[in-house]
Amino acid sequence: MTQPSNNMFESQALRFVETVENDEVAALNETNFADQAESDAYREVVHTWHATELLDDTEIDELMALDHIEPKKEVPSQNIETAKGIQRSTLNWVAAMSIILFVTGYLLVFSGQQRTYDIAIGKQSNILLSDGSELTAASNSQFVVSESWHQREVTLHNGSVFFDIAPNRFKPFTIETPNSQITVLGTAFSVYTHDDRDEIVVTHGKVKIESQHKTYELSKEQKLTVTQHQIVHEAKINTEHEISWLTGTLVFHEEPLEEVLEKINQYYQTPVKIGRNTINKDREAKIQRIKLSGTFSTEDLDGFLAALEVITDVKIEKTNSGTILLY
Repeated sequence: MTQPSNNMFESQALRFVETVENDEVAALNETNFADQAESDAYREVVHTWHATELLDDTEIDELMALDHIEPKKEVPSQNIETAKGIQRSTLNWVAAMSIILFVTGYLLVFSGQQRTYDIAIGKQSNILLSDGSELTAASNSQFVVSESWHQREVTLHNGSVFFDIAPNRFKPFTIETPNSQITVLGTAFSVYTHDDRDEIVVTHGKVKIESQHKTYELSKEQKLTVTQHQIVHEAKINTEHEISWLTGTLVFHEEPLEEVLEKINQYYQTPVKIGRNTINKDREAKIQRIKLSGTFSTEDLDGFLAALEVITDVKIEKTNSGTILLY
């Protein structure tokens, strides 16, 4: 049987490594490995691969000596050069296969991990991802974080999360809500979702949002509100007010009471609702449309209700079940 040439072996082996070096290895170089030992092992393999390109004939002889292999004496010089070429190809082959095995093993092992978060009512949670991105989740937020070698993704089901995303152009960060998909390379922004409503606020950087078959780009101090009925793009906002929940307050400016209660209810076990059995529909609709401005603590529901009675004509009733009704 005809034996494949050394050049053929080397060409076939290194063809894959060349593509790995250009793309996947570049991405892996920016990856935060699971632990330091894994990172060190990867870099040692890459170092070995590159080092073989620098070996001279004397160093190859020394390596062979370590393996107790000595060239026969009085071998014609042409044969010696051929043998050294084979030795060099063998070393390249070993290094190439080491990288292939490492990359393949790493991709198989780090195929992805998924974690589910359900933040308790009245609590706030800080989460550090493996890539250095930081998430701050508000009370009563539910979401899933998925990380793998090629993706970073959060599926936000309910609540508010502030994202401070570590840049990585090889792994865009995406956030899925029931109404929108948000893509970002590296920036800081807040996402709120509840029922059919999304609010995306960018504090710095830029994000791309896809919703209702349309694409939007938001940059610093911009906000996009998405509902089933409309999409509102605000070009200049007060980001400190929009993300005030990070410091335990909610700031409203001429917002309908119905939307205010939606956010207030994220922080308390006791639900606050508009309407009761005796209220007529016109009165209920009027209460829903009341515009409210002010700063309220996320830990003082009684203070909010007291202020509501002072600045509006709304009456308050507490039921035996604990629900608070506005009428």
